[in-house]
Amino acid sequence: MKLAEQDKKFVFMYLHSQEHPFANVFCKETLCSELVTQFLDVNFVCWGALADRGEGLQMVASLKPSSFPCCAVISPAPSDGIIVLQQ
Repeated sequence: MKLAEQDKKFVFMYLHSQEHPFANVFCKETLCSELVTQFLDVNFVCWGALADRGEGLQMVASLKPSSFPCCAVISPAPSDGIIVLQQ
């Protein structure tokens, strides 16, 4: 979040679930496409995590996504918090 604040950018967050049947296809065909990676690199600080471990598990508990893969646009908030702009 500090990097996003310094760069004055939003955070693009991706939570990956191995249990979701289309997660790997989504990563390969969407997130890894040249157009998407260029757009994300220019406009966001990107962060990803496994949905069942560590910080990823904490974000799942906080966001309560209804399905996976889960992407969200997050803004850093005062006091090390976050504001979810779009999920």
